[in-house]
Amino acid sequence: MIRNGKLQIITSRQERVDAPVITLDQLEQKFLLQKGILLQSFNKYTESQQTFLECINTGTTGCEVDIRIKRECGRQLQHLAAREGTHNEDLE
Repeated sequence: MIRNGKLQIITSRQERVDAPVITLDQLEQKFLLQKGILLQSFNKYTESQQTFLECINTGTTGCEVDIRIKRECGRQLQHLAAREGTHNEDLE
């Protein structure tokens, strides 16, 4: 649980009940977003692009996914497209 900007270990039963649930799909999305950003920093743009696309497509129907992460992946893909001098309206 995060309190006052710091990660704290949940020790009481009540804190466990009140803690937000993070699904595996959400964790996978967060991982893929960070992986894509890391690949960009190593100038591996094609792999980064594939990772962002994989992140956007992560999650099954009816599963909770974090739309903020999908939007960020879209922004990163726009950035990569602008860097290559291409433009894709589907990313907007």
